[in-house]
Amino acid sequence: MCSERCPVNGAITVADGKPIVNEETCTGCGMCRYVCPAPENAILLMPAFSRPGLPS
Repeated sequence: MCSERCPVNGAITVADGKPIVNEETCTGCGMCRYVCPAPENAILLMPAFSRPGLPS
């Protein structure tokens, strides 16, 4: 569902029935979080500068 509603082509793909977010193309718009049928907090949006593994 989220990959179908994402406004950025290729930002979310699905493998084995699970969505995978491409951090390089994701804009952080939050559409995936809005349409996600999973329980609350299944998707956590973080500013790019505070993502683990990225230089600050």
